Formats: sequence, C-alpha cells, structure tokens
Amino acid sequence: MIINLIEFRISGVFYNCEIEDLEQMENHLESDDFEVILKTEPENEKDDKAVALCYDGMKIGFVPKSYNELIFNMLDNRLNVFCQVLQIQSREQKVFARLYLNTDILINKD
Repeated sequence: MIINLIEFRISGVFYNCEIEDLEQMENHLESDDFEVILKTEPENEKDDKAVALCYDGMKIGFVPKSYNELIFNMLDNRLNVFCQVLQIQSREQKVFARLYLNTDILINKD
C-alpha cells in the first residue's frame, strides 16, 4: 500500500538550481512524473537533520525545516519513503513535491 504523507514546497531551490535546469526538469515533468532522491545530510552546518532532494545528480533543494526532522528519522530508520515532484514553476524557482510511504516493502536494517 502506498500512503500519501506530505506535500511541500522544496526549500532552497533559488540557491541550488539555475532557471535553465528547472526548465529542463519542467519539460520532463510534463511527459512523466519523476522521483527525486532523498538524501540525509547529518554533516550539514545549518541543520544536522537536513534532507536534500536530488535529481539526476543535482541537488534541487531541501525538505522544509517544518518536516525535515520527521523525514530524516524515517530515512534513518529505513522506512520505505519516496518523493515525487508534482509541479515546477521555473521562472519563480519554485518546486513542489509529495512524500509517500510504501508499506508493502519493508527494509531490513541488517
């Protein structure tokens, strides 16, 4: 079972992506939904619970502070969560995403 958990605007897009990169992502999104990689950043100077969102090797931005500790802990506990981009407003440098939990696949910590 796939559970829709949270929708959010990705933070820090302005600092991490050029408009051209976002336009390319926007074109890709029109043809198909795409998944982004969630990556914990415990070494992040500003927030040791930071969770970056990456696409095609490029950091798009971060989970907003209001959700990052929750998502960081879900990833740290190896829950099967994944994230898809819902909407990209390239000119405004805004990206919106949705986080899901897949309860059908349990990941063993060992």
